[in-house]
Amino acid sequence: MTNNQTPKYSKARAIAVTAVFVIVIFGLTIANFVITPPEISRSERRRLASFKTPTWESILDASWMKEFDEDYTLDSFPFRDSLRALKANFQFNVMGQSDNNDIYIVNGHAAKIERLNEGSVEAAANKFNKLIAKLPDSANVYYSIIPDKSMYLAENHPQIDHGRLLEIMREKMNDASYIDLYSILSADSYYTTDLHWEQSKLLPVAETLCSGMGVEISGEGYTVNTLEPFYGVYSGQSALSLDADKLHYFTGGAIDSAVVKLLDTNTLEMADSSMYVTEKFSGIDPYDVFLSGAQPLITIENPNSTSDRELIIFRDSYSSSLAPLLAEGYAKITLIDLRYLASPMVEQLVEFSEGCDVLFLYGTLVLNSSGVLLVM
Repeated sequence: MTNNQTPKYSKARAIAVTAVFVIVIFGLTIANFVITPPEISRSERRRLASFKTPTWESILDASWMKEFDEDYTLDSFPFRDSLRALKANFQFNVMGQSDNNDIYIVNGHAAKIERLNEGSVEAAANKFNKLIAKLPDSANVYYSIIPDKSMYLAENHPQIDHGRLLEIMREKMNDASYIDLYSILSADSYYTTDLHWEQSKLLPVAETLCSGMGVEISGEGYTVNTLEPFYGVYSGQSALSLDADKLHYFTGGAIDSAVVKLLDTNTLEMADSSMYVTEKFSGIDPYDVFLSGAQPLITIENPNSTSDRELIIFRDSYSSSLAPLLAEGYAKITLIDLRYLASPMVEQLVEFSEGCDVLFLYGTLVLNSSGVLLVM
């Protein structure tokens, strides 16, 4: 056989590779037409791009092709979640990568790589001080910080410097009393697949906050209810096969008798709601079970309260699962999410009564991205 001759097995291999390539390409093309893509990606907690009928205008300015190519084709690709999982497991288990999409795993806990943005933390404190300056002089003002669970995962991954973050907040927020939560939390206070803390582990947190504000709660008489399986946001972002959590929520006591209302953003009136909306467990974000998820303004009234004390919480999503446990200690709790309600609207919609307790309660991730807080 001369050097110019191609061995028969090489030809056969080339034909086989070509055949497989053609089958895959045509198979995926056919699957794209046959399989209806889902409207929602539960793993990524978002709505997927939908097909938009082209118009002459969108064709001429190339916007339709851009959206079709960059959004729709990627979101509607057949077996998309399976391929994401295959890639993630290959990178973790074969290539030995320590993270995927900045998500890493330590002792069964998924966490996200973050770095401290000192300027953002300072800006957050300055925004809070603006709000404090407009409160009644008789208001009792407190702040507390919810650490990211990476603080409790002793591993060599970049993470927020929680000590420095607290130092900045203490330097800037001189007109508010600090209530420490760092020392009473642990990695097990949080879901393994999510960034949030788990309600059934929060009675010590509720007691610590109430005690710091001079309020007593018993934390007794509750029943634990369970929804499962719960896959948190890190499960989808990592694309790894993580063991599911269980979502526990308390009923009984002041929780059952509480009157919950949330702001109707169309009418700007408060509409009846409930402490838990279990139907949302099957939605985009199962954590929305607690107080209907992201809401600009919520009130919780305790008709059986033995005092007339009121609490206003400037908060993020962590308070959705915590607030029910605070209801026992107050006649009324108002939850304000500055990510969805700008401060001028707060002044119009919320009455800060004389002697009220005001708590700024934020996770480190929001403090580290304080541009989302709408304080003017």
